[in-house]
Amino acid sequence: MSIDLVPVTAASELVPLDREAAASAMEHMLTTGDVGQFTPKQRVGYYLWLCQKLSIDSTSRPFDWLTLDGRLVFYPNRTCAEQLRRRHQISIEMVRKEVVGDLFCVEVKGWRPNGQVDFASKYVPLKDGRGNRLSGQQYANALMKAESGAKRRLTFSMVGLAAMPDTEDLAGARIVTVDAHGNVLDQPTEQQRHLAERPRVASGMGAPTFETTATPDDSPIQGGPSRAPTEAELERPIRTGARPTFRPTKEQVDRLLGAWFAAVKQSSLDSDDARAQFVGCWTATEQWPEGKQTDSLRTFFARATEREAGDLLAHVRALVADEKAANDEALREARGEVLPAEAHDDEEPF
Repeated sequence: MSIDLVPVTAASELVPLDREAAASAMEHMLTTGDVGQFTPKQRVGYYLWLCQKLSIDSTSRPFDWLTLDGRLVFYPNRTCAEQLRRRHQISIEMVRKEVVGDLFCVEVKGWRPNGQVDFASKYVPLKDGRGNRLSGQQYANALMKAESGAKRRLTFSMVGLAAMPDTEDLAGARIVTVDAHGNVLDQPTEQQRHLAERPRVASGMGAPTFETTATPDDSPIQGGPSRAPTEAELERPIRTGARPTFRPTKEQVDRLLGAWFAAVKQSSLDSDDARAQFVGCWTATEQWPEGKQTDSLRTFFARATEREAGDLLAHVRALVADEKAANDEALREARGEVLPAEAHDDEEPF
């Protein structure tokens, strides 16, 4: 890596911040995303400044350091996306999961309390580089990448944060270790890597972290707009009109009653007593809570969900169809009619 690193020196030997150089480095970073032009202390300062502006916990290390095409860049990782979803109260729903040719697609829908809605999708290949179909753990990993990638893209889109592609889409990208002073470690030891990734462990051991080495002047920029969620963004919109309810309306109940009477016409269920007995038995099982147990069909439809009402009507239609088929067969037998299926039983084979 061709990034010039500034060695760590004693506090008394630190060179005062060069604002002109910092501005030049900042301009370079904004155009290329490369924080390698910063001094080590400025890298630390910028990291903490960004976490503050996003209102996320820096000690959870929400960004990874990547080298990409000779640049040193920040990569918002899974921890960053999860914190942003929690801070901005983003709810996510999977709306599509399907195989499209040699790709697996996941589409998600997200919304916030203020009514903001957005969608995002992620496609992953189901074949390896040699054209062989993935199987086993590789196949499972591909499905998980599609799901996590879609959720990550949706999160960054909803908070207005430009995100880099997923790591598997970045050819040649490599995660590097940056110590508490902002120096890139080309060959870090296991202990250095462990402490850099887990600042809480480092603090417990008395080792330095980004948070303990930074000073207010370390960041190349000061101020700037915050991307933390505002009260207005987290406030639920005022509802207008009637209060929403899951209970059926009178018109819906009347429609369901009409469907019942049409289904049971001229059957054994076409009476008040039979109807009450059927509804009472239907709602007497453990599936139905006490508040929904009744022998009144109108009361049942007024308390049931659309799916529950549909299940009852479907069962009744099946019972009536079986009853009608049995009655027709008994009537034909009483008349001495031979059923079509039996007409060929006594015929001589060819």
